[in-house]
Amino acid sequence: MVLVSPKAVGYGTAPKSDISQVKPTSSSLIGIITVAGFFNRPTFLAFALMPLLYWAVLNATSQHSIKTIANHLLKLVSSTAFTATIFTAADTLYFTSIGSEISLYSIKKNGLLSTIAQINQKVIVTPFNFLRYNLNPHNLAQHGIHPRFTHFVVNGIMLFGILHILAISVGLEMLKINIRQLSWIRLHNHRPPTMLVLAKGNPTLLSFYFVPLAFLSLFSHQEPRFLIPLILPLVLLITQQNRTLKWKPIIIIFNVLGALLFGCLHQGGLIPCLSHLEQLIHSPESLNHPTHYTLLFAHTYMPPRFLLSINKRDPLVEIIDMAGTEENTLCQTLGQLANNIACGTRETDKERTCNFFVITPGTVRTTIQKCGVLFKNETLIFPHLTMEDPPQISFLFSEKWRSQLGLYILQIDRNDQSF
Repeated sequence: MVLVSPKAVGYGTAPKSDISQVKPTSSSLIGIITVAGFFNRPTFLAFALMPLLYWAVLNATSQHSIKTIANHLLKLVSSTAFTATIFTAADTLYFTSIGSEISLYSIKKNGLLSTIAQINQKVIVTPFNFLRYNLNPHNLAQHGIHPRFTHFVVNGIMLFGILHILAISVGLEMLKINIRQLSWIRLHNHRPPTMLVLAKGNPTLLSFYFVPLAFLSLFSHQEPRFLIPLILPLVLLITQQNRTLKWKPIIIIFNVLGALLFGCLHQGGLIPCLSHLEQLIHSPESLNHPTHYTLLFAHTYMPPRFLLSINKRDPLVEIIDMAGTEENTLCQTLGQLANNIACGTRETDKERTCNFFVITPGTVRTTIQKCGVLFKNETLIFPHLTMEDPPQISFLFSEKWRSQLGLYILQIDRNDQSF
C-alpha cells in the first residue's frame, strides 16, 4: 500500500485532474515485493490484488482502458520472474540439502513440508506446494472446517470490533448511493445533472478491505489471524469518516479486553509449559542419568520445539503433536505409548529412565481420565484458554475455575498396569 500510494506533493488535497502528475513506484520494486509476499504466504496475492490494480490505473494516466492497464501490469513480468527464480533456487537448495530425519519430521508435523518430501522433485516451488495442500478439502478438514461467512460475521468482529461494523456500514451506504445512480441512469438514459458525491467513503480503501476478505472467505478453513493485514486499510478507511470519536470508549475497552484475551489467556500456558519442560529435560539429574522423555501435546497449538533447546536428532526426546484429535484416537495412542516396550527394554536402554508426559488443557483433562490413565505427577500452568475446547460457564463460577483455565502437564505412571 505504501509503494502504490501517489507521490505527488499535495496530491491528497489536489483535484482529480492532477492525477497525471502522480509518479508511482517503479514496476521493478513492485514486482519484487509482490513475489516476496507471495513466497512468504501465497494468500498475500489476495491483499495485493487491489493495490496492484490501483497502481496500474495510476500508471495508465489519461487512458484507463483495460488494454493500457494490462500493459502496465505486464511490466512486472521481468522483475517477478527474476525474483521468483532466486527464491525457487534458494528453496530447492535448502530443502534438498536437509537430512532424511528432518524430512521424516516434516512429514509428521507440517503439511507443506510433507508435500515437498513426498513428491521428491528436483525443483521445489514452495507456494505451489502450499496451494496444493490447502486446496485439498481433506487436508483442510484436519485443521478445522468453518462456514464461508466466518471471516465476515465472526473473525472480523473478533479482531477489529466496532471498526469492522463501521466498515460494513460505509460499504452499505456507498452501495445504496451507487444503486440510486444506476436507477437514475436507467430511467433517464443519462447521468443525473448533479452526480451524487461519494463523500461518505473511499471506494479504493473499501476495496482494499473487502476484496481480500471475500477471497479468503472462499476457503473453508478460516482463522482470525488470516485477516490481520486488513487492519491498515480498515483504520485508514474509518478515520476518514470521522466516526471513531463517539466510539472511542468502546474501542479502548475492546482493545483492552482483546489484549487480555489474546495476549494472556488464549494458549497462554503453552510457552511457560515448554519452559518448565526445558528445565526438566536439562536438569542435572537428567544429564547425569540417561532419561528418555516422551512429550505428547493434545488439544494445544503446535509447540515451538526450539524452546526446549534440544537437537532435532536427539533420541532422548520424542515430541508427539496430537492437535485436536478425537477421544478414541487419543486414548488409543496413550495406550500404545504407555505399554510401549521399546523404551527401557532394549539392551542399550536397560539403565535408561523413561518419562511420559501428556500436555493438555484443563477442559480436556477429564477425557484423559476416561482413558484409564494413572498419573504420577501433575503440574498446572495458569492461565491457559483454548477456544477449540472452551470451559463451561458454570465451571468458571465453581471451585474448579482455575483448573478450567489452565494447562496440565501430566506424568503417566508407567510402572502400574493402568491400561
